[in-house]
Amino acid sequence: MSVALNGTISAELEIRKTPAKHMFDLAQILEIGQGWKELMAMIPDGDNPPLLKYTVEHMRLIEEGSVKGKRTCSEILLDEWGTSGRCRPRLRDLLDVLTKAQLFRAAEYVSIILLKQSPVDRPSEGPAAKVTIPDLKDLPVKPTAPQPSSNMLLEPSAPTGSCEPVQPCYQPKVSATIEYTGQCDVTRRICQELSLRKEEMQGIHAFSYQELLEATSNFADNLVLGRGGFGCVYLADFRGKGRLAVKKLLSEGAVVPNLAGDQFSNELLIVSGLSHPNILNLVGYSCDGPDLFLVYPYMVRGSLQDRLECKGGTKALTWPLRVQIAIETANGLCYLHSRIPKPLVHRDVKSANVLLGQDFNVKLADFGLMRHGSGGTLSKTIAMTSNVLGTSAYMAPEAFRGDISVKMDVFSLGVVLLELVTGLPPFDEARTGCDLASHVDEIDDINLLIDKRLTLEDAKHVEELFNLAQKCLLEKKARPVMSTVLKSLQELAVFE
Repeated sequence: MSVALNGTISAELEIRKTPAKHMFDLAQILEIGQGWKELMAMIPDGDNPPLLKYTVEHMRLIEEGSVKGKRTCSEILLDEWGTSGRCRPRLRDLLDVLTKAQLFRAAEYVSIILLKQSPVDRPSEGPAAKVTIPDLKDLPVKPTAPQPSSNMLLEPSAPTGSCEPVQPCYQPKVSATIEYTGQCDVTRRICQELSLRKEEMQGIHAFSYQELLEATSNFADNLVLGRGGFGCVYLADFRGKGRLAVKKLLSEGAVVPNLAGDQFSNELLIVSGLSHPNILNLVGYSCDGPDLFLVYPYMVRGSLQDRLECKGGTKALTWPLRVQIAIETANGLCYLHSRIPKPLVHRDVKSANVLLGQDFNVKLADFGLMRHGSGGTLSKTIAMTSNVLGTSAYMAPEAFRGDISVKMDVFSLGVVLLELVTGLPPFDEARTGCDLASHVDEIDDINLLIDKRLTLEDAKHVEELFNLAQKCLLEKKARPVMSTVLKSLQELAVFE
């Protein structure tokens, strides 16, 4: 038994079976400073421990659920984690993750109050170190110094006699250039990890932070190509390498501490091993500065989302181009899903991540959320466009259950296909059914949905693509696999 007759609780007790009072108290602690987010960011995937179980999008969903269900986010998280996965997490798992996340107040509640164990080990220094408060009577008392006048705080004293002039206590040094201040703890840790894995990154160039500063003119605002939930992308001009795209991952002000580092490692180590015409290859990285950076080829046509919106006054995409883009996107996903020994699930398929080259050739991008998954028949999954965080117009219904499979990407591609058919954005609060899939379901008339910028000749073939998109949006079991979707798209192209 995990709970003894005398009330002693074992570390092997499943989280879901922990007495309600203790779970309530723990949830209250985790609400302080949104500690639940730091816990959530560190929870491993029980079926694949090296990978993380949750993402920022899951956090947004929990926040939505908290508002709707009038429960704290911490309660929802503990309930969801405690009841998910084939191997239910136990109190020892909870204690381990709390300690790694340096949520020591919550960790000591589990260790001392629940398990009747000794306090967890803390760092010897830093903000997480144990604070020892001495007795006031033991403190030495210093003579009281004369109090300076307010004028003394504002102005330096005038020189007297042969004494040197007194300098102001604080004189900030103003510099017209950005000075490199060195690595932070996250970038230092990442660099150390990468130094041990050089063989896995053959051909990937390590850029210095100084090189990035020069290539982006100190990260000038006029060189910003786009901003997203995980960072900012700059157009960079490197000597000898030409124009490249530099992705700066958010660290300061990020939703969760260390999340940028986790995304950086995931994207770098996975993408460096990929090679396919429809996958954006990684050129290099940088981790010797205050932030983490990934460097990719610059795609001159921007994203599919930009082209559908005709940003910059560009012409609307023709129907043949839309079919070509759909085929190449599915082709890239097929490559990921057929990886050996385990398929890769992109988890962030969206029009903003379908990048286009000079000839509108497709390159799938943004692999920070990618992870291994099942082939779709077994459960083993999530993500987002930056301007739709919290609503996830591309997310499959099974995603929040932690059901990770290639079928997630099929659902997301279905939404992209609807964008190609309708020309509508994936999310719009002003329309019936805010997300595109719901909007299409509400309207239920293809004639009212077809992009008006397409010609009458094009419209003859639109219905087939529309029907294929609908199949991609079915429940997981009924959804086709990506290879079937690709075959259907290729057959559609034959009749163009």
